[in-house]
Amino acid sequence: MTSLTTQWRRFQNWLENLLRTPAIISQPTQEETAKKPTQSVIASFFSRPKIILTYNAGDIIKFDGQVLEGTAYVDESAIAGVSSPALISASSSQCNVLAGTLVTEGTLTVESEQPPKENPLQEARDSRHTIRVNLAILEQELTELTRIAKKAQPSADVSAAKALLENAQNALMLEFALSNASAEQLGEILSQVFAAMRQSTQARRLLNACVQA
Repeated sequence: MTSLTTQWRRFQNWLENLLRTPAIISQPTQEETAKKPTQSVIASFFSRPKIILTYNAGDIIKFDGQVLEGTAYVDESAIAGVSSPALISASSSQCNVLAGTLVTEGTLTVESEQPPKENPLQEARDSRHTIRVNLAILEQELTELTRIAKKAQPSADVSAAKALLENAQNALMLEFALSNASAEQLGEILSQVFAAMRQSTQARRLLNACVQA
């Protein structure tokens, strides 16, 4: 029977030989590598490709995204229901933009995810809803500003404000064209509604200046 001392020495020798022998790390074959997707492949599978678009004054932002460069005023009334344009800048904390909003002044370069293809019928329904929301906001704004203009003392600014309000009033008739409008026509209608909202914003500035004076 082997003594404990002998067994202990054998174990020490085995351990010393094991430590002296360099470990051999087997490398995966090309076939194994091909079967196992890398992290970059997995990431590209779960994330959509990025697109970078530049928007100038008068452009409607197509997709949600983050501003990479530029500074601009963006009309977010279609989403947030606020008539005053928001100042968006790549260098500020407010550097995200929303689809469907309008660049009223300046230029923005925006990085967005390439959206999946959507149903054209659903896109048309969404566009009509956006237009109707903006028309409702515009109508409420025009009603209030017309009341203020009637009470204001006559002046050049008041006359200019009334002219702007009269022009913007014409946009309310666009709702009757929504039912049979094509996708391209819906985009044009939305642009006209945004233009009318800019006119109402200019009229409010003129009337506010008259009231404060």
